[in-house]
Amino acid sequence: KEWFRNHYGAANATLVVAGDVRAGEVREKVERYFGHIPPGAPRARHGAWVPRHSGERRQVMQDRVPQPRIYKVWNLPPYGTVEAAHLSLAVSILAGYPGSRLRKKLVLEDRTATEARAVFEAREIVGQAKLIITALRSSDLPAVEGVVNREIARLAADGPTGAELEAAKTRSRADLLRGMERVGGFEGKSDLLARGQVMFGDPNRPAAIRRWVEAASAEDVQDAVRRWMTDGSYVLEVQPFPDHEAASASIDRSRLPPVGPIPDAPLAAPERAKLSNGLNVVLARRTSVPLVDMTLVLDAGFAADAPDAPGV
Repeated sequence: KEWFRNHYGAANATLVVAGDVRAGEVREKVERYFGHIPPGAPRARHGAWVPRHSGERRQVMQDRVPQPRIYKVWNLPPYGTVEAAHLSLAVSILAGYPGSRLRKKLVLEDRTATEARAVFEAREIVGQAKLIITALRSSDLPAVEGVVNREIARLAADGPTGAELEAAKTRSRADLLRGMERVGGFEGKSDLLARGQVMFGDPNRPAAIRRWVEAASAEDVQDAVRRWMTDGSYVLEVQPFPDHEAASASIDRSRLPPVGPIPDAPLAAPERAKLSNGLNVVLARRTSVPLVDMTLVLDAGFAADAPDAPGV
């Protein structure tokens, strides 16, 4: 309840009315049905914050899956920036459509993977790009990852071809239009308008992003890859659980196994001495490790304690 009271005020919300409506009527009805809702407390907003890493960070896990998989992730600029628009094209060129580099190389040509896909998540504070490669169980996973790294390095060094860039732009344009066929729902008209208004105070920001994507050059994509995807990656390697099987039982566990004859312990005879104060010393030699263990035994104990001073 406290969370809703703090964050779900009218001043922290955006209402989008989309469809075959008349603006004047919509404004009057919105005022009537929503105007009485309290504005709520002012909320602090976080600006863009992209955690930049150097080097590669790796983890390995096992799961109940039939095939191994590699996740390769980068932190990127947030939604609504020119760099994010260029990077969305780069990620698509790598694994965003059927003819993309990694799908063509790993799935169709080498046949070392059954899946190569990309996920580009542009958020308000930070974005992320993920390459997800599902390899055959018989494949050499480091070799598969090596192909991924080489294609990223090649894209950073040479940039995309004209055909690759046009294919990525076409895929981006098609995804946008398919979303805009819907009035509501994710990527629908109302969702795009709300996103621009909430994040930038500009419901037309998605149109600006669309223009940045269409105007991107091969050099723009190459430069974005070089600055954001050649360092600072996180790699998660998911391996199937190994196939372990117990051997078939060959003994009768209802009976204890026979002990057999007990052998004599080959212990060296103890060496004895007596100190000048009468203390007897017994030395038993063991040569397996270079340690000395000493125990002092006194002819007294709990039975000899005074009742008023136990533990002495």
